[in-house]
Amino acid sequence: MNIVHVILDYLLIFGIGSLHGLGLTGAAIAMILARIYGFVRLLIISQRIPSIALKLSDLRLVWGLALSMIKFAIPAMVERLSMRLGQVIYFGLIVRMGTEVYATHNIAGNLTTFSSTIGGGFAVAASSLIGQAIGEKNQTDVQEYRKWSYIQSAISMTLVTAFLALGIKYLRLIKQFFICYLSSY
Repeated sequence: MNIVHVILDYLLIFGIGSLHGLGLTGAAIAMILARIYGFVRLLIISQRIPSIALKLSDLRLVWGLALSMIKFAIPAMVERLSMRLGQVIYFGLIVRMGTEVYATHNIAGNLTTFSSTIGGGFAVAASSLIGQAIGEKNQTDVQEYRKWSYIQSAISMTLVTAFLALGIKYLRLIKQFFICYLSSY
């Protein structure tokens, strides 16, 4: 999906040949088309695996299950929406500081994703393993999975952050490259 997204971005933002670029509108269209492509591809591939293939009978509503999911989904949804609203306000303040500050903020945000993605991976693994241990009523494993997920994610995230911090010299070179490249447009 990412390759399709990059290709469509280039074609629809900048254009090619007699096809004129659409700028920001092209970026939005490219994203939508790439996500549709990813969904269709996932649907087709999942149909080849019988245990996860979607059947029409799977689409019937099971009220008890739906209500229990909604009970957990609403607080999570409110938390996510609150966080996004805060980010919109925060980004608005950053944009007012100028394009260079905004670009620097985005680059730094992308770099921190390297570290936080590791934590997210450990969180998913821990949630799955802890859920299984709770289902088996094995409190010892619950505590061990919790403890080791904290330790391993903290060490891994710290190492990645340290690696990025030590590589800051090279990041300045990358920043200069993008500033020079973008100023030529």
